[in-house]
Amino acid sequence: MGRWIGRITSPFTGRVEAVSEVGVGFEGDEANLTRWKVWWRRTNMEHFLCFYLLCLLSLALFCLLAGTLLEPGAPVSEGFGFIRDEARELERRFGAIGSGVFLGVGIAVLFSTELALLDAVARVAADLLKVGFFRASPVSLSRLYFGVVWAMIAFGVLVIASGFNQPLLLIVLSASLNGFVMFLYSGLLLWMNGVSFRGPLRPHPIRSLALLGSLLFFGYFSARTIAVQLAKFG
Repeated sequence: MGRWIGRITSPFTGRVEAVSEVGVGFEGDEANLTRWKVWWRRTNMEHFLCFYLLCLLSLALFCLLAGTLLEPGAPVSEGFGFIRDEARELERRFGAIGSGVFLGVGIAVLFSTELALLDAVARVAADLLKVGFFRASPVSLSRLYFGVVWAMIAFGVLVIASGFNQPLLLIVLSASLNGFVMFLYSGLLLWMNGVSFRGPLRPHPIRSLALLGSLLFFGYFSARTIAVQLAKFG
């Protein structure tokens, strides 16, 4: 997969690679299907380990840390103030090194997550723009990608500079928008899986049911969120 998908031109090396705008298909012979099954099995294992077990473990550790450091029933600072409370408690117990490691790990987790999201959203947006609007244009996929990246960065700076600097509210708003995107994403995947794939490449019915459950789950809560917000302005 990594060999055929191509890479965005790096601003550091400037090395250009051929990038397919609409993907690459393979012949459905026995050899290719065997290789695909190996790739699919490894992909499932990677997602199970990295996106499920490690994320679940990280969430559990942060929750246990909060439960251990913050006294039950004691007043907690509003918003993200509880992080400052945890850092102070760690500093009291282990000195400046303890609080420094805690805050440093938190910053690294959030920063790496935001970088990954920035890259993923920009790549998807650039692909859609290239295929939908700039296929016959000399504008390259790399230029579209970097344009989207810097547009999102500029938008974020504009939001913060305008005084909208409440991190908890921004995260809640972002989560609500992501939920609506997941609703659309699940529906599109269901449609694509039913229309585009046949034979051995067709997804297992259990996966289709899982996508249907995701569609209903995110659709319900997205509708509830929109209804609540409309009621506030009604």
